[in-house]
Amino acid sequence: MKTKIVLLGFTFLISASVVRLVEPFFPALNIPLLTAQTDSSHRSRRAAAEQSRMWQIGAGETTWIDGEDIRYYSTLRGYRFERPYRWQARSMVEYSALQSAGFTPFPLDEFGSLKHTDKPSEEIVIIVRSALGKTLSAIVDPIAATTPVSITLGDRPALRYQTGDSREIVTAVFNNMQYDLVLMPVNASERLKNTYERAIASFKFIDHKLRVL
Repeated sequence: MKTKIVLLGFTFLISASVVRLVEPFFPALNIPLLTAQTDSSHRSRRAAAEQSRMWQIGAGETTWIDGEDIRYYSTLRGYRFERPYRWQARSMVEYSALQSAGFTPFPLDEFGSLKHTDKPSEEIVIIVRSALGKTLSAIVDPIAATTPVSITLGDRPALRYQTGDSREIVTAVFNNMQYDLVLMPVNASERLKNTYERAIASFKFIDHKLRVL
């Protein structure tokens, strides 16, 4: 009996090693590593996700494909939202922020690879920083160029407004942290605007002390 258990364990280790060796050749063999592909390219959905990965800071950041979207959890920063997996991330730094990350639609070339966008000014950005004990109104009023409109972001009260530098922002406060979901510019394409609305609708706050997977 012990011999059989040892043999089974040995077989399992060998199988796992073989998979690791063969896995890099899966794209060339047109074998999806996850579920079926959803575009016309020969890339696996994992490859698409890796090329379209959001800039991540620190531990507790998790991305995975969920249907047509990449679902992004930041257990470290306490939020979750979804974005199209065909989009590509760009690092967007706000030096006063704990985390800032932007992403934009990058078109696919004839080989299914992501190429540079012809609209570099179009971007959706999520910024997380300390609220410094301020109320929502105290944060928004000094920078809003339009009358803020009350909405809900996740399950929290939020204000939606535009700024003087052609940005539309939804701001909410959760656990003394300020969350800004930014559309730039205000006159972006309808595609970007529609995705911005989806990002608002899918945005959820989570307890960053818990691992929500």
